[in-house]
Amino acid sequence: STQSTGRQNYVVVEETKLMQERTNSFKAIFSDVLGGTFRGITIVIVGHPLDTIKVRLQTQRQSSIYRGAIHCFRTMVKNEGFSALYKGAASPMYGAVVFSSVYCFAYGQAKQLVLGRNLRDLKQNAPPIHKLAIVGSLTGFCTSFVNCPIDLIKSKLQVQRNAQSSQGNYKSSVDCFIKIFRQFGVLGLYQGITPTLVRNTIGDMFYFGAYEITKHGMANHLPDVVSILLAGSLGGVAFWTFIYPIDVVKSLMQTDHPRSCDRKYKSMLDCIRKVYSSEGFRGFWKGYGVCVLRSVPTNAFAFLAYEYAKDVLRV
Repeated sequence: STQSTGRQNYVVVEETKLMQERTNSFKAIFSDVLGGTFRGITIVIVGHPLDTIKVRLQTQRQSSIYRGAIHCFRTMVKNEGFSALYKGAASPMYGAVVFSSVYCFAYGQAKQLVLGRNLRDLKQNAPPIHKLAIVGSLTGFCTSFVNCPIDLIKSKLQVQRNAQSSQGNYKSSVDCFIKIFRQFGVLGLYQGITPTLVRNTIGDMFYFGAYEITKHGMANHLPDVVSILLAGSLGGVAFWTFIYPIDVVKSLMQTDHPRSCDRKYKSMLDCIRKVYSSEGFRGFWKGYGVCVLRSVPTNAFAFLAYEYAKDVLRV
């Protein structure tokens, strides 16, 4: 009977451990989703006006309308009103809850997959750089399939300067989505998927890597809030600095004609060749200054929102 009681106690202990692991797993997933939601909303509110200016500068080619970021800002506000800076914001705002939640969920799962049992040590010590690179790349690749349609709709609205656009006359994000889907199906929403995959797979490697390394490196020297803000800023700068030419190509391909046979750029390589032949190396860096300027406050407060939302559940 003593042996039987011991076995029963062992079973109870193991079942309790299993239930605790499941509870912790659910809390981790929920905290990633919650943190991602707040992160996405923060990004749109803080960063969308500068993102609109960035896309306008990226997509103007030889006949430049804007002389720079400040001129672009003044011209847009003068000719189209202040609300023009938030053109296409509905797409990322609608998608903020979905994409940023999926984004942070994917990041959490990638960390679990790559780091495994060492995941708990992440709160004290940053893991090896090569593992952070794998985690970031997995996150970027997987979430590109959600990111691409959102960016496509946002970009098409951002470059639409008047109601009579030659590329669709889109009245809103929903209207843009419906028209593209009706005319070109699901594939129409993935215009520019190749540069999106390349950008995110490479960029998120530097994004999350710079963030985690900086956050842990500064943890013992700065208050938590300051270290998170600094780490988020550097993560954003690292992302855009290493992939900006690819982002220019993505913007050009996504704002090209929705009908494939009428497009100026037939592929990612074709776009690279044409930009380089007409504008040289500088053509790939249009709008970089305003992009980096945007990335600092946007990612600083985005990661702050993410971390503090997760801290609510103490995960």
